[in-house]
Amino acid sequence: MTIPNFFQILVMMSKISDKGIVLKETKKGETDKILTVLFFTRGKLVVYARGACKLKSKIGTACRLLTLSEFSIFEKGGLLAVSQANVIDSFYSVVMDYERYIWACFIVEVLDKTTPADIPFEVDCNHQNIFRLAVYALKAIRTHRSPKLCAAVFASRFAAMEGYAPENITANETVSFAYKFSVTEPIEKIFSFLMEENNINLFFGKVIKFITAASGSEILSILAIDNINLKSER
Repeated sequence: MTIPNFFQILVMMSKISDKGIVLKETKKGETDKILTVLFFTRGKLVVYARGACKLKSKIGTACRLLTLSEFSIFEKGGLLAVSQANVIDSFYSVVMDYERYIWACFIVEVLDKTTPADIPFEVDCNHQNIFRLAVYALKAIRTHRSPKLCAAVFASRFAAMEGYAPENITANETVSFAYKFSVTEPIEKIFSFLMEENNINLFFGKVIKFITAASGSEILSILAIDNINLKSER
């Protein structure tokens, strides 16, 4: 892919501002990044972040994985480029806690693998609801006693919002109630409960099947999660 001169891109282009969560980052050359970002009003888009890898970059911190930022973007000829980016929430404490970080990576990986990219710049209420769910999920993982339960709740609600989750699941009463609560209650309330570890494991085992089927590929963060579980059992 040939990237035009950055300053040429800015000529005669309209500025677009939107909140976004960085789902994926790929280094481009020595100093640049290609980002996959879930935006509040525009869904998932791939954007070019010039100079994001430089030590003194003004946009570097805002362009890191998991970071919630306010982006200013220019678009021309199908190429989207970041001109400004400011951090809203870096989720620093999540990044510094390995287990919470892995569960947060599960959330952004699910969003990346199951949400179509490069949708035209149109307002879509479903984008906004998915974005709100992602933000609430990451905030819950930061403080909740069980980040795994947060991931299960997120997976349940996300699958329901995308239309590939059943109305009910076959499980014990506790897990069935947890699933029903996760898919029907307001997003701001669904991360507010606790369960015993054996029920959390059963709950997650049920809902991950929806996500794996929808993604069409393996969720790689699950491998790291399995390693955590193995170490805890030794």
